Amino acid sequence: MIKQFIIHISSDSVSAKLYSYEEGKLLDTNNLRLEELANLITPNSNVTIFMPSHLLRSFSITKDKNENEERFQARFFSEHEDFLISDVSENYFNFSESMNLAIIANKELMDPINNLLNQLGCSIELFPEYFLNHAYAVDSCLVYEERFIFSFSDNTGFSCSKESLVDYLPLLSKEKKYYQPICLNLDQEPLIQEYFQVDKHESIPIELLHKQFLEQKGQHYLNLFQFKFSLNGFSKKLNLSRLEGVLTSLLIVGLLVFPFLNQKLMQIYETKYRQATLEIFQNINPNTKRVINPKVQMDAILKSNLKPRQQTKVNMDSYEILKSLNLDDISKSTINFDTLEVILHFKEISLLKYSIYQRIIDQMNVTLIEDNMVTSNEKVSGSIKMRFSNNE
Repeated sequence: MIKQFIIHISSDSVSAKLYSYEEGKLLDTNNLRLEELANLITPNSNVTIFMPSHLLRSFSITKDKNENEERFQARFFSEHEDFLISDVSENYFNFSESMNLAIIANKELMDPINNLLNQLGCSIELFPEYFLNHAYAVDSCLVYEERFIFSFSDNTGFSCSKESLVDYLPLLSKEKKYYQPICLNLDQEPLIQEYFQVDKHESIPIELLHKQFLEQKGQHYLNLFQFKFSLNGFSKKLNLSRLEGVLTSLLIVGLLVFPFLNQKLMQIYETKYRQATLEIFQNINPNTKRVINPKVQMDAILKSNLKPRQQTKVNMDSYEILKSLNLDDISKSTINFDTLEVILHFKEISLLKYSIYQRIIDQMNVTLIEDNMVTSNEKVSGSIKMRFSNNE
């Protein structure tokens, strides 16, 4: 069974009176601090909160058909700037077109209350307190918890303490000369009788006012509650255990963080890719400062490096020396046609053969660059490096 809780916030905005209903019957009342609400309110309940009217400012105003929200708000604040103490940005602007009613609520006051309410995991509605007697009688004055709560036919309202009544009533009588309220739970207050012709006095239980308001609130009354997602409220609404709540919270946080983490990783990979690409280009061409279009820049580098090579004419007659050598005596040979150099490796050839090869080399058009031959036990091993002449 879904419970209904009604909360009357006190004038100090930190304490409240809680009424618990089930199937329209009052079960209990409690005086408590706002932070204690979560201990008594069960999740998935309906919660209606009444805010002291003197903590809010209500204005009767009509929105023109051709006005958008921005122009309408600009006109409103321009027309009522003398009534607003704090800066415009420090207030919430709430408007009901059906009621032609604007209500200004200070953010510093409302944000802590909204944050607490969002933790409950309930269906929340927040109204100015004068809506309670307005639903019973449009022009009325209700006394509740030593507050005089006034509602008017233009859907605005106000409240004050008995001490402030002597200052408020003269102002009210000038502004609303024909105001004739129905006084609820109020003895014939001399001050009110002095300024207004009050003929109707009624004594009505607060529970009846609650019931009547709940029956009418869906019609048009302006809800001031500011919903904000809360992990605690979400887990309570799903009736999760502590472990399930923690796991759900981690999952939600992960889903929220993953896109940003993925984007950050992609940025890191992109930076590394660009750096690696730049290093490759700089290895090819040290003059490269940055890479903008890799394909175009690589084509340009290759085009500049692929110049026609000047062909070297080699006199092949010089290589006839190789025919004079016994290939069995050569263990390895290397020919570099660019430098016209030949390296011959011999392994354990006789001194006689080596002396013959030396004579052949001396007779050919070659230059001996290195002689790394070593004699051991009448055998010669090692390598010789020669350069052939280039006779064009």
